[in-house]
Amino acid sequence: MIKRVGVIGLGYVGLPLAIQIGREIEVRGFDINTTRSHELENRFDRGTQITEAEFEESIKFSASSKEDVLEDCDVYIITVPTPVDSGNKPDLSFLKAASRTVAKFLTKNNTVIYESTVYPGATEQICIPILEEGSGLSCGEEFNVGYSPERINPGDPHTSLQSVTKVISAINKDAELLMRYLYEEILGIETFLASNIKTAEAAKALENTQRDVNIALMNEMAVLFKKLDISIHNVLDAAETKWNFNRYSPGLVGGHCIRIDPYYLINVANLNNLRLKVTESSREVNDGMCNYVCNEVLDLYENRNIEVKQSNILILGITYKENFSDTRSSLVIDIIKKLTEKGIEIDIFDPVLNQLDKENMNLNFIESLSTSMKYNGLICAVGHSLFEDIKKQDIEILLKPKGFVYDFKSILPPDIVDRSL
Repeated sequence: MIKRVGVIGLGYVGLPLAIQIGREIEVRGFDINTTRSHELENRFDRGTQITEAEFEESIKFSASSKEDVLEDCDVYIITVPTPVDSGNKPDLSFLKAASRTVAKFLTKNNTVIYESTVYPGATEQICIPILEEGSGLSCGEEFNVGYSPERINPGDPHTSLQSVTKVISAINKDAELLMRYLYEEILGIETFLASNIKTAEAAKALENTQRDVNIALMNEMAVLFKKLDISIHNVLDAAETKWNFNRYSPGLVGGHCIRIDPYYLINVANLNNLRLKVTESSREVNDGMCNYVCNEVLDLYENRNIEVKQSNILILGITYKENFSDTRSSLVIDIIKKLTEKGIEIDIFDPVLNQLDKENMNLNFIESLSTSMKYNGLICAVGHSLFEDIKKQDIEILLKPKGFVYDFKSILPPDIVDRSL
């Protein structure tokens, strides 16, 4: 039924999908990043999601940065990024470019499946017209389109591709059947058929917006409880004993989903003369945690009577989430920028981030806590599991006289921490 699949975009969504398909069916991965595609063709994943053994098992997988690799595919799956621009408006440039690329090779009876997160209506209003114009074919008659939002949680071994239900939707029954065959029979994933494409698009955006709203509530409560000299973590422990309380933790919301997707709903609401006040407020609260952390740190400077200019701080963790090597939209980077603007020199220790990415960031990384450098302050910004093993004496040796420790994640030894969330 399906002989060859083309996957456009080989990031944290497209690559695992292509690797799994490549166990059963010929799959051709395409990525405009020449270095990325070359590394994957040579069975190396810089993001460390795919192991050597998984590459070996995917015997029908290949990767390239040349468009013609997409010729003669039956199914095309588009998994490119959908970020926001500097004004937090949806940036669909990658999605449009991928659609134009696929349109060049589209033939009768092909199916195009979109997995990139978009606002409700984008697939039918923007993507399908590009495919029709570029191919000269009619959607629903000569080729089909489906939408199945990605639900991967990077760095979480408990939410593998096969373990999370796949929402599917399509332009017609034929495309629905093909998607069921691809995801259920070939990949072994349970599916849920949404009533239409707009519903599936909305479901994905809502999933991440709900998480953003709940984390914003926890951040807001954490700030309040701190004023009242109460630990947010102790409050959560108590509240969680009630049967219908869902535990969310405060934190720095970054990455390419939770910090981004709410803006897609905010934008489409504005186009329809609506205001999503709760969603907008949550974005304001969560992005505002950058200033909150910086103000807490500067307050510690004042309390310790430490001169800010020409001082230095060591930050533990720079990725957008714990135990995952990805810094996209990380609020820690924003914190570093703001503190640097105050005249503070910043060093970073993040053993989870891979070396190649460190070299490309133009920041000062140290490779070990066993260093002769002394710091005016230390900030634990990301809750990597490795940091839980850091001992009191490991930190004490890093600090100058009057040096402080700000533990945003509350995972360091409490008796060495001067302030936490």
